[in-house]
Amino acid sequence: MINQTSFKRLILRAVLRHVSPMVIRQVSVSDQVSLPEFNDIFCAILGWGGNLGYIFRVHAQEFNSFRRATRCKALNEFRLYRQEKLLYICDTLHMWEWDVQVLDIQEGVCQECAWSRRAMLYLRWWLAHRDRPTGVDFKLPYAADPVTER
Repeated sequence: MINQTSFKRLILRAVLRHVSPMVIRQVSVSDQVSLPEFNDIFCAILGWGGNLGYIFRVHAQEFNSFRRATRCKALNEFRLYRQEKLLYICDTLHMWEWDVQVLDIQEGVCQECAWSRRAMLYLRWWLAHRDRPTGVDFKLPYAADPVTER
């Protein structure tokens, strides 16, 4: 018998502060994702490497990667609601400030969250190995790439 646990999927919109033109990213994550995992996912989406820390400001409280007591909170512990905003500072060396807004909360059922765990393992592997030379030079074809449209 497969255990099925319920979870909620958060659709988040992140807008980088103090830049022009605007930088906006939309991400969908499980509410069971911890703050360090969210930081890893978001940095991977941006293509940023290294772990220079993070800060979350939610409900007039600050949670960061430097204090052990607040480091491992999960998103579901904040009981976020639609249209709620929070501040996420990625890369505390350069203080990139992101306004994150909850666009939608969707119900879901996860079969022991196997896919989430597998995705996190692949993400950690990719972060560890992405800068290593493979000896293989390849280019992914994109629809907007004029070379591949011929």
